[in-house]
Amino acid sequence: GDEGGKDPAAVLGAGKMHASGLLQVTGEAMYTDDIPLPGKALESWFVLSKHAHAKITGIDASKALEQHGVFAVLTHEDIPEGGSNKFGAAQWIDEEIFASTHVYYVGQPIAVVVAASRGLAERAAKLVEVSYEELPAVTSIADAIAAKSFQCENHWTVKGDVEAAFARDDVVIVEGNVNCGGQEHFYLETNATVAIPGEAGAAMTIMCSTQAANKTQMCASKLLGIPASRIVCRVKRMGGGFGGKETRTVPLSMAVVLAAHKLNRPVRMNVDRNIDMATTGQRHAFYGEYKVAVTREGKFVGLRATLYAEGGFSSDLSQAVTDRAVF
Repeated sequence: GDEGGKDPAAVLGAGKMHASGLLQVTGEAMYTDDIPLPGKALESWFVLSKHAHAKITGIDASKALEQHGVFAVLTHEDIPEGGSNKFGAAQWIDEEIFASTHVYYVGQPIAVVVAASRGLAERAAKLVEVSYEELPAVTSIADAIAAKSFQCENHWTVKGDVEAAFARDDVVIVEGNVNCGGQEHFYLETNATVAIPGEAGAAMTIMCSTQAANKTQMCASKLLGIPASRIVCRVKRMGGGFGGKETRTVPLSMAVVLAAHKLNRPVRMNVDRNIDMATTGQRHAFYGEYKVAVTREGKFVGLRATLYAEGGFSSDLSQAVTDRAVF
């Protein structure tokens, strides 16, 4: 109805200020990296895989730990008893917070360095020596098809009799393929997390740039082996997400959570763009093969198409993404 005597249609096409507009244009809007930290807070940085597929044969953090102001270098072995290194999207729990025995992509987190400053943590991370036994890697959709390296389930939709359409005398058959490259989500705010431990190591407050606060809470509960009711995840605002912060924030936020838990001090990580892009993956690249029956008048009467999505090494949300492309 007409609320307050104003015509509801009057708002159509009218310029309206964003609720946080003034705060954002003046630089006063608070993002995760702007949150003031307690005096005892520490910074952290990843140690990342340099290979697309390899066996980890050793990790030597001694040089990093010799640096004054470096507090810890944490790996999967530092996850508390009762906690879990595993996570995943939907029903497929097929990823690790920290690579334990093998790495499956360049940029996969192996360890996290915790230090008095961000710069020191970043420098110390370069001193951690990881030795590998390199293994063959599948790095393209074509390679995956040839190797029959598939994930999730095959889904399809069928309408009518496509074979009958192809068999018609009045059609031209056109066959081919199409490629669509992957995309970086490129949110302006890179991934960032602050974790503040509670009393007796039995609680955690997480401030995170994520589209999935509940997932962050549940993953932290599983990682630490404590009830989800003792974990609070807060999201004030994000500087963009576009789907890229739905599940791919988990490795970073969980590394920070583990560091805060182990050292019983607040910990932050806010990565540079190159690290963000290397660790999170992108929107799926697609490859499609098609066969089309077209009448000489230009009417499409039959189509068979097969779509392949480049899902990386783990399932993540690839099933849902591919289903949306099909249905």
